[in-house]
Amino acid sequence: MTPMAFRHAVTRLLLPLLLLAGCHEELTQVVLVVQSDLSVPGDVDGMDVSAIEGPFAPAVNTFFNQFGQPLPPFPLSVGFQSGGATTSFSAVVRLMRNIFSATPTLVVSRTVTDVRFVDQQTVMLLFPMTRACACQGTSCPSPGNPECDNMNNPELLPFDPAVAPPSTMMGAVPGGNGGPITTGTAGSVGTRPLPPPSQ
Repeated sequence: MTPMAFRHAVTRLLLPLLLLAGCHEELTQVVLVVQSDLSVPGDVDGMDVSAIEGPFAPAVNTFFNQFGQPLPPFPLSVGFQSGGATTSFSAVVRLMRNIFSATPTLVVSRTVTDVRFVDQQTVMLLFPMTRACACQGTSCPSPGNPECDNMNNPELLPFDPAVAPPSTMMGAVPGGNGGPITTGTAGSVGTRPLPPPSQ
């Protein structure tokens, strides 16, 4: 085989591989951007996220599910991927104080239901959890404040990395089991460095 024929043969073999390498599906993901005017660690020092496939809110664990890592400052990003297994998910986000004590305190809780994935796109949902929505003891604000009320089928925005920091936690909504998932158990993507532990 001449050098020219060899180059043509290699090109014919490699060209389809290069074309296939360029063909891939974009990620189908919703990034929940938790925004708050609460300070870390003064007002809150932990966040718990429970999520489930579909349009109904998941049950939350009566025990706070903390992972032993300090909470970075707000805003925080939590990514959810469909994996092609579901068209929507629902989640409950809870901000807590004193997570390393025997009795952590609930500061703010908010539920979002029927969050719709956009096929092969990464979109974001701005999710405020402000001081105005904080519970006082065992009493949490009554419905009527749009900044605090639960959200259903919310408006999603194009993903903007200037608004959404790198993922703090990554949760993939798994297909097949229909059970709740807790973000953080599925690993992390683009995790922002955690601050050094307090001395």
